[in-house]
Amino acid sequence: MAKPYMTRRALATARRQWSEVAWTVSAPELGFDAFARDERQFVELMVGDLQRMVVYAERGFQVPMPVPAAAWAAYEELVRLGYDRHVIK
Repeated sequence: MAKPYMTRRALATARRQWSEVAWTVSAPELGFDAFARDERQFVELMVGDLQRMVVYAERGFQVPMPVPAAAWAAYEELVRLGYDRHVIK
């Protein structure tokens, strides 16, 4: 069980650490409002999480996961706009 925006990262980590296991991840079906009490903080968490999917794969902590070009472009724009509190610097 994971937060909806962290399921891919959790799966990538599990696959790297225990590749012999057939992993499944799930998250409760909750609406945006259930997580976005502080909208800016929520966006910053998702920006940091997306970056970690790429950086942690490069460092060997998790298997690589595809990141659509549009998602990465959005990440770059959000960082440029200052949503970088949880970004690895």
